[in-house]
Amino acid sequence: MPNAYNYSNTAVQTTLGGNITGGATSLTVGATTGFPSTTPYVLAVDYGAATEELVVVTGVAGTTLTVTRGFSGTSAQSHSIGAVIRHVVNAQDLTDFRTHEAATSDVHGVTGALVGATSTQTLTNKTLTSPTINGATLSGTFAGAHTYSGAVTMSAGGTLTGTFTGNPTLSGNPTFSANTTFTGSVTAVTITGEVAHSNLFRGTRTISTDSQWESRQAGDSFARHFVQADGRHWWGSGAATVDTNLYRSAANVLKTDDAFEAANWPAGVWVSWTPTWGTTTGAGVPTYGNAVVDCKYTQHGKTVMFFMNITFGTTTNFGGGGSADNWTFTLPVTPAAAGIPVGAASLEPGSTVRATSGSAQTWASDASKVLLYVDSARVDGGSTAGGIADAVTPFTWTSGMRFTVVGQYESA
Repeated sequence: MPNAYNYSNTAVQTTLGGNITGGATSLTVGATTGFPSTTPYVLAVDYGAATEELVVVTGVAGTTLTVTRGFSGTSAQSHSIGAVIRHVVNAQDLTDFRTHEAATSDVHGVTGALVGATSTQTLTNKTLTSPTINGATLSGTFAGAHTYSGAVTMSAGGTLTGTFTGNPTLSGNPTFSANTTFTGSVTAVTITGEVAHSNLFRGTRTISTDSQWESRQAGDSFARHFVQADGRHWWGSGAATVDTNLYRSAANVLKTDDAFEAANWPAGVWVSWTPTWGTTTGAGVPTYGNAVVDCKYTQHGKTVMFFMNITFGTTTNFGGGGSADNWTFTLPVTPAAAGIPVGAASLEPGSTVRATSGSAQTWASDASKVLLYVDSARVDGGSTAGGIADAVTPFTWTSGMRFTVVGQYESA
């Protein structure tokens, strides 16, 4: 219990300055010389007489004292002017001392059992703020941003949060939660939340084929993915042992002993695109109208393969420009260079007329566009104007005519 009253070794005996009844809550004294400077404190009124009464002083205004009457078993009664008043040690003080010595709880103002500085005790329901714990065995749930250091051993599961240093060893399926920072070795650990440490899974195994890291789904009999100590990766279905690998076979060489397939190559997806149809001069710009535009491409790394198959329709506008308004068509992916051949072209003036052969080359002024070059006359011997395809080259284009380009090139 806390220190309830105040005391003074220099209090001078005084006298009552006026008569008081048993119900009075204040009294006057001749002087307060040496009395405690802080309330509460205890006085004996009619000290040494049969009518002695103990009062507790709770307030002081000059020589007028506010009091609580009949303290510690004494009786509140009338006292006459001149009654002797002394500051005293009383039975309540001595009883409190003995009670404190015998107390096992609620001592020194502490609610619950008193924690000894050197005794061996079991603590329950305690909140520790920023403690330092050395060489102890801890159990239970530890929450908050703790820092564990030294040769820490954690076992038997539990939820762990905070910072772990000093090469701790974890076993018994502990669970990490919150933003955990960890340095050390790990055995059968379940981690949820963010783990902030670049060396969390670093380790050394004696045998190169030992598993360094494994991944399993609930119910799996075998690992779906594991990494050997030598760096080789293995994958499986989880229902049987792993069957597919990937590893470094030599300097700068990554190899698998099994089949390897990447998206878009060799069985990649072909993507449709509609080339933007324009002219080199920007004048006489044509439009597809109801033309059938069948153009697709696929890309693997920097290699782009494509084809263009465009059949003009009854509402197609060929631009009406002259031979200077050469047609341009945009490629699906920008090439690495301008002015280079990217494919072979076939220009067909009609279903009953044989085609003219040509080539597709990137435009020197804009590598993302191709021009159709006419390389030879019509196969059936009909007259054909050479040059670069436009509204009137290699012939005057009309509905039903078409051209085809097949090619490949390096992307930028």
